[in-house]
Amino acid sequence: MLAASLESYFKAELPDTMMIPVTISYDRIVEESLYAYELLGIPKPKESTSALLKARSVLSDDYGCVHVFIGDPISIRQFSNGKIDRVLHSLEPRYINSVNKDEMKLINDLAFHIVRQQQRHLVISPWSLMAAILMQNREGIPVRQLVKEADWLKRQAYNLGAYVDWPGDLSTDDIIRRNLLLHKNVLTVSDDDMIELKLVRPGHVNKPIKDDILLNAATNLIVASYRNQVTHLFVRDALVALSVNSCTEETMSMDELFQKYSLLERYLSKDFVFQPGQTKQDFDLAILSLKHSGALVIADNFTHISDIAESKAAPNAAIVQVKKSFNKHTTFYSQMFEPFLLAYWVVCQHLLSIPIDVHGRPLPKRAKDLTKDVQKLAIRLLEENAVKHYEILSLDLINNGILMLMDVGTMYKDKRNNETWLSPNSVAVAAVADELGAYIELPSIPISNFTSSGRSLVMQAKL
Repeated sequence: MLAASLESYFKAELPDTMMIPVTISYDRIVEESLYAYELLGIPKPKESTSALLKARSVLSDDYGCVHVFIGDPISIRQFSNGKIDRVLHSLEPRYINSVNKDEMKLINDLAFHIVRQQQRHLVISPWSLMAAILMQNREGIPVRQLVKEADWLKRQAYNLGAYVDWPGDLSTDDIIRRNLLLHKNVLTVSDDDMIELKLVRPGHVNKPIKDDILLNAATNLIVASYRNQVTHLFVRDALVALSVNSCTEETMSMDELFQKYSLLERYLSKDFVFQPGQTKQDFDLAILSLKHSGALVIADNFTHISDIAESKAAPNAAIVQVKKSFNKHTTFYSQMFEPFLLAYWVVCQHLLSIPIDVHGRPLPKRAKDLTKDVQKLAIRLLEENAVKHYEILSLDLINNGILMLMDVGTMYKDKRNNETWLSPNSVAVAAVADELGAYIELPSIPISNFTSSGRSLVMQAKL
């Protein structure tokens, strides 16, 4: 779409084109439950007049505020100055639609620039911060503790340049309780002020759903959708935190830390926006942020000769003191992004369990069948309490995991009857699974116990 919008400018049919980034933030989404169940594979109901009349009840509910930020216009003439040559299009017929290599690079750079501008101007709701905390306290959390944790997370968001819609004329306790009331459809507050998530049942499914796995997953995905509104703020700091927490040594060199950071950025590039060529700059900013908050303890030199001998870093090089960097910051950030890495790991485990053909190669599967099979494995892991993150049932997350594996060259791709068939390179997939496993808490039960045939929850996935 962006390429089509800019093609007239590239062909000099227009003197300039202006792009205006618009950021829209919602305190509460009207179709939150429909969206969550759609991620689980239950399609949204068809639109009809009768359904519209039945939906009038939503008008009596409170959905909070909608924040709209209209950013500064971006002049394509100024943005592309010195990067492209529009004269080249004068040598070809105007009816030919074409975009050359330099123009495509400009489009990609512009797309990243617009998204980063939208993220920078996103208004963060207190509920998004609360959702991030609730997702790490699924068994329940007292209101008093939630108030304390939300106030701490708000300060971290401020330090990263976020705009949080936090009224200055209200106490933190009042703000938290107001948002708890706004989202009472997904949680309950007991008489002793204990907050717990409750099951959200779909109103658009004729047959009642009795499976607790599916109902719990829907509730968790609703809350996770609000948590995801703040993940772009913490993702770079979290990649450093994950790298530090995965280290088994007492110290880690900056070079080793950067290598781990780059690997995680590559794996998470389908779920988060990382601008190509900015990895080192983003890494340095994350290090500075964590060091400023006291989360990362860095030593610039060594006190004793024995320290130099034991460390892999060069003398006088900056190193991270791993044990001293295990703290609330690094733990919270790591746990926030663990579900994404766990979902990718589950994808890898299913691929490694696919039977092989007579040539010793795993049997190919259609992409949509592969996604549903991975979801079935995730259901079995949750049924046996081998894992605790219900987000791994999300079809979007599973699809992104498969796309990531394709990007890193671990999948064989084939076209049959206009459908994509995929087959894993078992050695490469196993290597990725081992790398992912170093950053997350793995199931204590052998994964082979779940890859054989067993009971599975059948969901009509919209694929």
